Amino acid sequence: MEQKASLIFEVVKEERRYQFIIPVGAPFGEVFDVAFELLNAAEQLQKQALDGAKKSLEESKEANAEVVA
Repeated sequence: MEQKASLIFEVVKEERRYQFIIPVGAPFGEVFDVAFELLNAAEQLQKQALDGAKKSLEESKEANAEVVA
């Protein structure tokens, strides 16, 4: 059996739990680097969602314009 020790940061927002799990002994500089990578990944997901929503809105407007014409 393998046992691992970790430090878990947890934040609750409106009944949703967000966790960042850090292995014990990880260097703090590396922890900050990884946290920054996660922030960048979340930002990319947000950008993709916004781009998708904009594309959907544009397609919807085009479809409505064709119906009116």
